[in-house]
Amino acid sequence: MSAIMRRSLTFEALSIVQVRNRVFLLGMLFVFLAYAFWIDPQQTPIQTCYFKAWTGWDCPSCGMSRSLYALTHGQWLSAVHYHWMGPVLFALVIFVLAGLGLELAMRKKITLSSRWISAKNTLLFFLVFWMITWLVRLAGVGHG
Repeated sequence: MSAIMRRSLTFEALSIVQVRNRVFLLGMLFVFLAYAFWIDPQQTPIQTCYFKAWTGWDCPSCGMSRSLYALTHGQWLSAVHYHWMGPVLFALVIFVLAGLGLELAMRKKITLSSRWISAKNTLLFFLVFWMITWLVRLAGVGHG
């Protein structure tokens, strides 16, 4: 491992509370993926988007359920067609699952210290990209 990586990647023991919280989050993410796999949004008779019902416009997440359902069934092109952010969200969930699993297996908290890579910057990038995607979809480009 390079000297730069050694300084920026740290490991510290997990407390009992941190282990419990990670197990809970891991379970919630598995439930999220199970829901995305088993519940076909096109077969759900319930109006699921109140924003669209009230305004007539697609909301920022319109098509996301269909995209995630398609991804969990290996239909990558359909997933992108339904919502561009579906694969990004799916990859993020898989990345977090892997990280939590690794932390629990090692019983250590893994911290990547970087000036540019932080939870705040990642969330900000994700939200800005999501809003740009929504505006592009409202303009009629790449709409699913």
